[in-house]
Amino acid sequence: GKGLLLCVSIVVAASFGDALWAPVLHFVLLLVMFLPYELLVDAARLICSHSFALDIEPAMDQPYFARSLNDFWGRRWNLTASATLRDLIYCPIADGRLYGPAPGSGSKGPVSPIRRSVAVMATFACSGALHEYFIWMTTGYLTGEWGLFFCINGAALVLEDGAKRLCGTCVWPKWVTVPLTIAFLITTAELLFIPPVLASGWADLGLEEMTRAAARVMHGPQVPEQQLLRPSG
Repeated sequence: GKGLLLCVSIVVAASFGDALWAPVLHFVLLLVMFLPYELLVDAARLICSHSFALDIEPAMDQPYFARSLNDFWGRRWNLTASATLRDLIYCPIADGRLYGPAPGSGSKGPVSPIRRSVAVMATFACSGALHEYFIWMTTGYLTGEWGLFFCINGAALVLEDGAKRLCGTCVWPKWVTVPLTIAFLITTAELLFIPPVLASGWADLGLEEMTRAAARVMHGPQVPEQQLLRPSG
């Protein structure tokens, strides 16, 4: 299913990109960016499960069903990176290992809202810095937009956490929270995450490399130039 979706996304973006509404094209480009990673993790899970009886967690867990930003970033999107950042950045700050326990509480005591907020913002700032470094190293393009994207999402998660504390046990239905969460993520991605992908030429380069690889699979290593799909635009 994921492999077929990746192939369809590549063909649609490369052949019909100019005819697509920009947000739809950007969504397809995101699929082209992240599905290969998810397929690689799935392949590693399959190999480890059958060969070594090891259970590796999946790359994603149905992020399109996220009911909140905390649910999306913490339990559904890029679980490997999420677990790594949680162990290296969030937990040392939240539980006091980095600069000592909060006054009046043991190291295993409840996390104060302020400490949790600092930990969340530090985690997202670190993620943003890593993304900026990655795109700079691969394309030489650096604007700070990816860093701002993650900082805004971190701040929104802190506000979301505060709203949940104020509302107490009030639980909103899934048909309200899921669209609101996805709408916020799409809006911030359209404004800050997608522009560097397009401006740096990363999207065109990635599409060309993937269509070249697909053509080699179908036609062999010697691929006639006319059989390569070219990114639209």
